[in-house]
Amino acid sequence: MFGTKKMYKKGLADAMSAYEAFGKKQEDALAEIRKEVREGKSQLEDALSGLGDELNGIYDYLDAKEKAALYHLNTPYDIKDMEESEQRLLVALLYQLAENEGERLNDYQRTYIHGVQRYLEITNPQIGLDDLSVVGEIDSGNTQKAILQTVLEFFYLQDGDEISEDQEDFLENFSVNKKQATTIENTVSRLYNAVGAKGLAEKYGNDEVIQQAKEQTLAAFDDFEHLMDSEYFHVRSRFVSNIWADKDYSNVSRSAYIDDECYKDNSKCRNDSERYLERYWRQIEKKMGAYTKRYGDDSIYKSYSEQLESLLKTAKTRLAKLRNPRTASIVDQVSEYLTKTKVLDSLGSANDRLAEKYQLPHVGNYTGEISYEINDPSEFADGFLGRMIASGFKKYGYSLDSALDSISEDSGEKLRDFVEELTDQANDYIDRYILVPIQGLLPSLHDALYDQENA
Repeated sequence: MFGTKKMYKKGLADAMSAYEAFGKKQEDALAEIRKEVREGKSQLEDALSGLGDELNGIYDYLDAKEKAALYHLNTPYDIKDMEESEQRLLVALLYQLAENEGERLNDYQRTYIHGVQRYLEITNPQIGLDDLSVVGEIDSGNTQKAILQTVLEFFYLQDGDEISEDQEDFLENFSVNKKQATTIENTVSRLYNAVGAKGLAEKYGNDEVIQQAKEQTLAAFDDFEHLMDSEYFHVRSRFVSNIWADKDYSNVSRSAYIDDECYKDNSKCRNDSERYLERYWRQIEKKMGAYTKRYGDDSIYKSYSEQLESLLKTAKTRLAKLRNPRTASIVDQVSEYLTKTKVLDSLGSANDRLAEKYQLPHVGNYTGEISYEINDPSEFADGFLGRMIASGFKKYGYSLDSALDSISEDSGEKLRDFVEELTDQANDYIDRYILVPIQGLLPSLHDALYDQENA
């Protein structure tokens, strides 16, 4: 059609089904795929797809479920996935195209429009659309493709196999490239030749299709309700272990009995040991800060923010499946609570407060754990004079191991307490600003969907 006015109607759907031999062939093919589906060897849609050209004219031999599967197989873009305003625009377009047909409008096209309207549950459609070029202003590519798919199905139902110049001009409004448009038309053509004009006209009015759509909507509600439970819509605690310093063993300990390591001055030994301990303490404090700050790859706050964004994205995707003209108002109310702003603002303040609360104790708390040793040769000298002389050759050393172990253990304990309390705070805010308000709206949303199911 694109580049030519001719539609790919093979004319087989109605003509071939009149022959008894053709009917026997289709019944045999269906008997085989029904057996495969019954035995679990194949899914219904896969089995139907495997028929290839044998699908032509098969509509009259299918039961309701098989018809629904065939429709789904040949409908890559579900018009139910469009926004409510876009659904209303589609119905208005179809009514205007029908009006443009004038006396050429046939019963198949009327049936098709009513089916689309019923499928989308639009009870008060707009009649009369002055500017058909509005389709080109739609931002969503998938929406344009869904509308194009529907319009082509409507055109295929008209008498003859050529579109008019006005219809050709209208199709040029779509912002869909020729390759994509041809792919969509091939799908429409394949469905038309499989089910014929009658089958295509009844596509959206098929009771099984309608029932499946309702069941899918209620299943989507169950999925959304399931997600809106604190067991699932909470951030998960990060595991953190003790923080260890990157040790330079040349200054972690110095032996008083090794000439290349020992100190001859006790004050210098103590000053150096405390200086090195403070260096390691600052290193561990900095590593702790990487977890307790609001930014950076190791930030607990950042990881919770990312978890929340992922949960919200999933929730919004599931909620979108529940939108239709009946539920739009309540869905909009629910959507207002699917935001991270209040949670993260409150959590940021809590993060800063807890970071200060769970700081690593000052280095002075660990200097008492530095162990010192003295190599005193006077202990082995003879006589008073000998001991006096030997005492001038004392050597000194130290070890930071015990102090560093304590700093690491304290860092792990402080950090785990920080994570535990921040996690509790995050989930409290999620409950307060997201889950509790939405859970209060779920009964109304359920009622709207349930009333829709029984409408």
